[in-house]
Amino acid sequence: PRAAFARLAAHPRPSVGLGAGALLGLSWALLAAGLAAGGHMPSMTRGLPVEADRYYATAAVYLAPLWIALTALTAGAAHGAARLLGGRGGLRATLGAVGAAYALPLWAAVVIPDGLVYGLAGFDAMGLAMRVQGPIAVVWVTTLTTLALRATHGLGTGRALVAALCAAVVQAAPAALLVR
Repeated sequence: PRAAFARLAAHPRPSVGLGAGALLGLSWALLAAGLAAGGHMPSMTRGLPVEADRYYATAAVYLAPLWIALTALTAGAAHGAARLLGGRGGLRATLGAVGAAYALPLWAAVVIPDGLVYGLAGFDAMGLAMRVQGPIAVVWVTTLTTLALRATHGLGTGRALVAALCAAVVQAAPAALLVR
């Protein structure tokens, strides 16, 4: 990933980050549609934006644009925090690198395994699997976002990590409210 982030820092491509967010969102929307078709409801219903029995069907509609927006929000927050911490990078480079660092691990560590677990072991096993997938995804996203900020902003590891954690906090509220 370091070489890819260095290329994105040298030749900014925001479409890489937004494309990763779109892949994540479309995949998650398809998973939600499948869960809705199976008649499932999320086990954690507190704070849902709609009734639990309609959540997955509703989420299938908004997850694609939501994940693109969350990818952009995360990259923007990481960029702002990095600049406050002395970073020199531009927003376009940050959007490409941090967007990919955020969205691709979530796709690989959460959506793909969720689909496999659902297909192989059923809906109830998804909650158990998330106990493993969730921490892996958090560490993976944080590590890659830190590396992306080092490459795009020229920050040391400590400052890049602080900026990555700031971005994680910013995206956490809307993600927790709208994604189950």
